[in-house]
Amino acid sequence: MKPLVSVIIPVYNRTAYLPECMDSLKAQSHDNLEIIFIDDGSTDGSLELCRKFAAEDSRVVVIAAEHGGVSKARNLGLDAAKGSYVFFVDSDDHPHPRLVESLLDAMLESGAAMAGSRYFFVQQADWSMVDNLIQDANEPAQMVYRTAEEGIRDFFYGQSAFGAIGGVMIRTDFLGDTRFLSELIIGEDFYFLYQNLLKGTNVAYLKQKWYYARLHSANSSANYTYEGFWSRFYRRKLVWQSEEALGRTEYANIQKRNGFSVYLKAITRNRMSPAEQKKMRKVIKEHRKELFPAFRLIGKIRYYFSVYLPFTQRLLHKLRR
Repeated sequence: MKPLVSVIIPVYNRTAYLPECMDSLKAQSHDNLEIIFIDDGSTDGSLELCRKFAAEDSRVVVIAAEHGGVSKARNLGLDAAKGSYVFFVDSDDHPHPRLVESLLDAMLESGAAMAGSRYFFVQQADWSMVDNLIQDANEPAQMVYRTAEEGIRDFFYGQSAFGAIGGVMIRTDFLGDTRFLSELIIGEDFYFLYQNLLKGTNVAYLKQKWYYARLHSANSSANYTYEGFWSRFYRRKLVWQSEEALGRTEYANIQKRNGFSVYLKAITRNRMSPAEQKKMRKVIKEHRKELFPAFRLIGKIRYYFSVYLPFTQRLLHKLRR
């Protein structure tokens, strides 16, 4: 029998999407699964729906928790997991029926401790097309194998399958006691993946995009409050500080530039109150000495205009559109 894979699924008010998510797991060609739903204090009946799944399928485990955020929910799932491998799915998404089997086979054959699939993003209005996409994606899985050093480089240049946690599989003994940082509300998955890649392992990526991610208004990526900005920025700060300590200035500078881009994007979204915008600018001002080494001249000019004359960034964004 092939190894047991524990599927970690955090849930918060997702009754509209949970049945399809569960169906996608029941359809997996690798059926030796432990399907762990962690209800994060839902108020819409999601917990009752998960318990219904458990009554119908003995592989389902349900953990009920007070609302504490997606990081704490995933950590509860990891603590409970019994599988030799863990596989991450978001409750509104849909993995291809052969994704678990393909990643597991690649890891067993190569010895890689981490493997993943890139995302196929689908708008909610177009979600009905997913079944057709899956039917058309009937070719054999094609894998790319990378060394630990290559995997880190791909990660920082956005060329790996580890940009987010959905569709990622990790060997449990390699994972150890590494957990999601609960103070991050956005970007917690990137930092978690980074912490694991730092341990050093060969990795495997699926060439095909077999993880279907649903885009809708309740996605955390739509959070452009001050807290959303801070979590995005702080995640990058943690990584650049780590990379500087390792003497890898190239990767540290990428994260610094990305951190500044988070600020620029937040300005153009313009969803914060004046007080929150002022607080956000203060953060960027406080990090000027850390950010500047990563900037070329045009970046430094843009820094001053966007911090001291933020309306110019919004105007430039409108002109580009």
